[in-house]
Amino acid sequence: QMNGPMRVNKSQTIQARLTEAAKLDPCQPAFWNNLGVLFLSLLIFDGARDIYDPVVKSFPQYTDALNNYALAQQGLGNIEEALSIFKAILNAAEDHFEALNNYGVALLQQQQYDVASKVLERALTINPGQYFVLSNLACAYAGSGCEEKAHDAVQRALELQKDHPMIKYNCGSILMRVAQAKRSTELFDQATRLISSNGDGDLTYGQCMSFGMLFHAHLACYAPGDQHYIECRNRAESYYKRAMDICGGEDIQAWNQHALLFLEEGDYNGAKCMLESAQRRATSIRTVSNNLGVSQHLLADFDAAEQSYMAA
Repeated sequence: QMNGPMRVNKSQTIQARLTEAAKLDPCQPAFWNNLGVLFLSLLIFDGARDIYDPVVKSFPQYTDALNNYALAQQGLGNIEEALSIFKAILNAAEDHFEALNNYGVALLQQQQYDVASKVLERALTINPGQYFVLSNLACAYAGSGCEEKAHDAVQRALELQKDHPMIKYNCGSILMRVAQAKRSTELFDQATRLISSNGDGDLTYGQCMSFGMLFHAHLACYAPGDQHYIECRNRAESYYKRAMDICGGEDIQAWNQHALLFLEEGDYNGAKCMLESAQRRATSIRTVSNNLGVSQHLLADFDAAEQSYMAA
């Protein structure tokens, strides 16, 4: 709960003390492991990797350091390397709880939902009271199309920890997926309240896009002009705008999705302007050219529409 400068100062103090301890007794891997954890907590993944490289080579049986080394690789986008390390840990210590959970998350990133479900279920048999594992398991169930299981896992996670910001976001997102599969406005309303109750916080680009598209998809559940429709529409647009701000307006996916909102509402000029801006940023993206053609077509600018369709 520290602000930016306080967090930096505290982190620098911790780093200095851990480094001093490591110099006094450089053969104690726990000092280096804790220093690596500090870098992981600050999202300095390359620094964490460089700390763990010599540790895991000198102490290959130190599974906690191996687990954190895999997290550093995962943070750097080296998912296959991370998966390989998690597997090696579990071959040596099949009940390593943290490795099981982290392995499950890495499998989720690879969209291997069935395997992730089994791994995370195993983690829960070891420590059944961990809300974050239940939240991850719910994601795996939802990805596998097991809506009932996903819903049950969400409810159990919320019972254990209802105030954690990311649990709220994850559970709200999963409830939306379940609602979409069931065409359930009741579940969707529950998800909307859950996400809204937490404020918007510090979301990543990917999270903003995910929530924008989820709210966007659920416009189909309501009649235009309905209070729920207006709320969903405004939330979708808000998340798309935040995504555009985060990426500096350079990622055209947010522009394209935002334009679809205008198209669906019959604001063809709004959609056309948005898509022209997107096309200038990435002329090779086919869906942008196609949607621009639709906007021009509906505005009866047939020559321009033909050119856009041909470009697509």
